[in-house]
Amino acid sequence: MKRPANQPDDDVVMGDCDGAPPVPSLPGLSQGNTGETVVDGLQMSPSPPQAANTGKTSRDPQEAEAEQMKSLLDAERASTKALECKAKHWETKFQTLRRDAQNLLGAQEIDLETERLRREDVENKLREKSSEAQEVQKRWKQTARELNTLRSQQQGFGVITDDYLVNSVKRLRYNIQTFAIQFYGEKAPILKDFRTKGYFSKLFHTVENLESDVLSPERRATAIQAIIWWVLVDKVFGRFRWLGQAASLHAHDLHNILRPNWQRDYNHIGPRDAAAERKFQIWSASTAALLIELDHNQQGSSDNIISPLNIEDTDLLKGTLAFLAEIPTPCDPHGLKQDLCQILQEAIDIDKEISGQVARIEWDFRAGHTNMKFDPQYMVAAKEYGSAEAIDDVRLAIAPRMIKRGKSNGDDFETEYQLVPMEVSLMLASENGGGDGGVKAQDDDGVEAGGGGGREGVKRGSSAWVREKILARLGK
Repeated sequence: MKRPANQPDDDVVMGDCDGAPPVPSLPGLSQGNTGETVVDGLQMSPSPPQAANTGKTSRDPQEAEAEQMKSLLDAERASTKALECKAKHWETKFQTLRRDAQNLLGAQEIDLETERLRREDVENKLREKSSEAQEVQKRWKQTARELNTLRSQQQGFGVITDDYLVNSVKRLRYNIQTFAIQFYGEKAPILKDFRTKGYFSKLFHTVENLESDVLSPERRATAIQAIIWWVLVDKVFGRFRWLGQAASLHAHDLHNILRPNWQRDYNHIGPRDAAAERKFQIWSASTAALLIELDHNQQGSSDNIISPLNIEDTDLLKGTLAFLAEIPTPCDPHGLKQDLCQILQEAIDIDKEISGQVARIEWDFRAGHTNMKFDPQYMVAAKEYGSAEAIDDVRLAIAPRMIKRGKSNGDDFETEYQLVPMEVSLMLASENGGGDGGVKAQDDDGVEAGGGGGREGVKRGSSAWVREKILARLGK
């Protein structure tokens, strides 16, 4: 039976918008294996065979062509609709994926914002705790300072006044000066050369003008004073010799290990840590006080770990005497040994009293190394030559400057106090090539030397005259 012209082919398959549409079949341009016609890739079932010529009139070719075109258009519309359904399907899927991505991105942004807020909260808490820790540290340091002050006041350190210490050192200076004048000032023989070794050889190579002053009869007494003071500064003060020969070595080694680095450098000029120096001085004074107490408690005991010091058996005395033996003296050598023992013992006693103090005592002998100009703020000039003219160039440091740092309560370690100035000898104008501008040596009353004063028969400027002036100054 013939299909109406306006009826679509039953073999055209419409696409499903819920899935990929199947390809529709159309009559057409090529034949498949099943006899289907393929038109532009779309398959159509073959048209029914033409009826046998039974006498009826065949369809008009134009009508057949129009019907065929109509079928093709219907197929094209179906294909377009299928593609639209497919595009809609993928658009829907894309929108779904986009929403999922946006939701995931939004969730991640929320998580990041939450994490940022949490981190800011933690940082704020950390800053608060850090501020609290700094405040606690400040309070702890303040408490520690107050505790150290309280401990220094309660530990019963042997506090000595500055006046007492100054008088002790001035008395020691006088005894050393008297010793030098007595044994090496009066009728000092001419000395062309002498032998030194060990410590004294190094000392003569270090201190300028020391050797030439020892060779000079006029300056020998001041040179001997300088040598004795160098021995005391290097070998007595701060060496704990009052503990005895054996214990002093261990105490000095421990003291040397623990003390601040700048105290080991004799020429240190840079900044100093006052807090560190204060702590060390409190420890040093506490340790010395314990050792002194131990020495007192064990006196007379057979198991005393601190053996009394016998000056005559020390290498210190033996070495100094061996050096002085190279320098002739008109006096009794036995008396020289006794007087030198008394000087060493006096210095050791002063060191014992200093060791028990929280304040630090320093001995400044730097002028002994290099030529310096005379500075009345830190120095006093020795009155050696009466009317001889002197200039401002320092020839030799005879006795060191004594400096104090800190107080007995453990405060004020930033400040330096001068207790005793350095004693020096000056260059003479004749020794510096002559010339004007020198200042005349003055006597103890500040009067220019050169006339009057002194007892008759004593030459002004001689060692005997100097000794008399020293005794008069001390009221003896």
